[in-house]
Amino acid sequence: MDDEKAYKIMWDRRNYGIFQFEESGMSSFINKCKPKTIHDIAVCVSTWRPGPMGIHGLVERIIGKISGEIPKTDFMFPKYNYIFENAHNELIFQEGFLRLSMDMCGFTEIEADKLRKAVGKKDAALLASLRDKFISGAVASGEDERKVSSFWEELMLFAQYAFNASHAYSYGHLTYYTAWLKANYPNEFYCSIISCETDSTTQRIYMEDAKAHGIKILPPNLNESDSSFTLDRNNDIIYGLSGIVNIGEPIYKQIMELRPFKSFGDFLLKTHLFGSSITKKAIDALIRSGSMDCFGYKRSVMLRSYEKFKLDFDPKKSFKREIAKDGKMTNEIKERYKEFLSKESEYFDDKTFKEFSLFDILEDEKNFIGVYISGDPMDLVVKTVTERHFTSEEVKSAVMYKGMFSGSVVAYISSVRALNTRTGKKMCFLDCIDREGNRFSATVFDPNYTKLKDILRSGNYLQLVISAKPSYKGNGEIDSIVNVAIDLGERCKEQVREEEHKNKVKEAFIILDDIPSSVRFKSILNKIQEIIPENKYDSDGAVSIVVKVPTNKYDSVNIDRKDSDFEMRFGPFYTKLIDVDVIRMLNKLPDVTIATR
Repeated sequence: MDDEKAYKIMWDRRNYGIFQFEESGMSSFINKCKPKTIHDIAVCVSTWRPGPMGIHGLVERIIGKISGEIPKTDFMFPKYNYIFENAHNELIFQEGFLRLSMDMCGFTEIEADKLRKAVGKKDAALLASLRDKFISGAVASGEDERKVSSFWEELMLFAQYAFNASHAYSYGHLTYYTAWLKANYPNEFYCSIISCETDSTTQRIYMEDAKAHGIKILPPNLNESDSSFTLDRNNDIIYGLSGIVNIGEPIYKQIMELRPFKSFGDFLLKTHLFGSSITKKAIDALIRSGSMDCFGYKRSVMLRSYEKFKLDFDPKKSFKREIAKDGKMTNEIKERYKEFLSKESEYFDDKTFKEFSLFDILEDEKNFIGVYISGDPMDLVVKTVTERHFTSEEVKSAVMYKGMFSGSVVAYISSVRALNTRTGKKMCFLDCIDREGNRFSATVFDPNYTKLKDILRSGNYLQLVISAKPSYKGNGEIDSIVNVAIDLGERCKEQVREEEHKNKVKEAFIILDDIPSSVRFKSILNKIQEIIPENKYDSDGAVSIVVKVPTNKYDSVNIDRKDSDFEMRFGPFYTKLIDVDVIRMLNKLPDVTIATR
C-alpha cells in the first residue's frame, strides 16, 4: 500500500467516493493531515470521532504529526512509546490502553478486558475499583501519580468512543483501495460510484466532481446508452437511459430492443409501429435531455416537427393497428416507411429555425438528467454581473492579509440548511460553489434571511454581497455573512427572453395543397383561435392560412387560366408569441405544412 497517487488524491478538498473520507469535515481534516501510510489512514479514521475529538489538542497534534509540520514527540509515558509508535505516540486505539494497562499497570489480560467493558458500559462501580489498581500499578512501575491520575481522566473520555485497531485498519484498507481506484482508474471509478448511487443529489455531486477532475460526462445517446452509466469507446462516461426523467424501465427496455436507429425518422417510425410504451412525454424527454443529438438535428426542430412527421406517415393510425394485429409489416407499410425516411430532412433539417438558447438547453439538461452537459450556466450567469466580483479564494486571501473582506461573490447554491437560533430568530447556512468551482460556505441571519428566503434555494445562481472575517473558532477558516443576494438566474433568463424576442419567429403559415372543405377550414380557424390572446395588445406573432390552388382547379374557382398554380391567403391572424409549442400545436393539423419566417 505504497501508491503515492492514491495518497495524494486523498488530500483533495473533498474526497468524493473515498470510503470514510467523504464528509466535508473529514475531508478538511484529511487535507490538513495528508496521510502517507496505511497507519496514518487508520489513525485519521479513529481520530475524527467524538471521543478523540474531545481530548484537548489531540486533533491539532495529529494534523501536525502526520503532515510533518511538528516534530515527532514521545507518548505521555515515553517508556511505552513502542505501544503507540504506529499512532504517532498518541492514545488512538483501544488496544493501546489495554496493552498499557498490562505493561505499565500490571493488569492481567482478563483485567484489561474488564477495563474495556467497564469503560464501554460506563460501569461506575467497576471503574472505581479498577482506577485504584491502574494508578497504583503505574506508580509501582515508576510513573508519577498525579500524571497517571490525569491520564486516567483523559482515558475515560477517549475510551467511550475509541475504535479498536482491527476495525480502524479494516476501514483503512477500504479507504486506500477506493483512493487507489480513484487515482489510477478515475473513469471507471466515477462511472461505478455514479451508477451505484441512488440519491439524485449525491449522484449529481459525483458527476460535478468527475467533470472537475477532467472526466467527460456525455449526454445520453439513443443508440449507445445502456440502462445505467457506462464507458463508451473513448472511455468517457455516457449517461444511462434510466436516469432520464419520464423514462421508466418499460420505455428504455423497448428502446434497447428496437435499436439500432438509422436516423431520427427511423426512431419515430419504429417506435410508432412497434413501441407501445414510448409516449409523447418520453420522446419530449429524450429530445430535451440530448439523447437525440446523435442524429444531428436541432433540438428545437425535432421537438417542433416530430408529431407532424408521425401524423403524416400514418394519419389514421391504420398501419399501427395492422401491425398490432399481424405482428409484421406488409409490403405497403414497408414502401410507405421507405418513402417517408427519404423525406426526413424536409421535416427536421431547417437551417432558418432558431435553436433553443444555451441557457434553456442547460436548464432542460438539469431538469431531465440532473446535470449540465452542454456547458456551464455559470459562464452565462457571470456575464450578467457588471459589478466587480471575487472568487472565494480571493476572499480568503483578503481576510488573511487585511483581516476582513466586503464585496460580491457569484455563487451557485448547492445546499441550504435553515434553522432557528437560540433566541428563536431565523437563519440559514449556505453551501456554495464560486465561478472557478471552489466550494465555500456562507451564513444568512435575520432580518436578511426573511427578506431573501425565496431565492435562497438549492440550484439557484446568486450574486452574494458578503462580509468576511477570520472564524471565531480560530481554526484558520473564515466566516462569511450574507448582507444582500441577487437572483442571477432570473436575470439571465430575462436577458435570454429579450434576445429571443428580438429574434422571434414573426409569422407562421399554414399551407394547404388544395382547397379545403368548409368543415376543414373551420377546424383550422378554431385551432388558430386557441392562440389568439384575449387582449389584442398582447399579440406578438401572426398566423396566415395559405391555400395553394392547383392548375386543374382554376375552373372551380372561376379564375382565368394561368400557366402555374397560384395562392389564396387568409389573414394574418394576430396571435401570441410563436414558439416551439405553438408550432407543435399547429403541426397536429392533418395534411398541412407549417412554414415560419
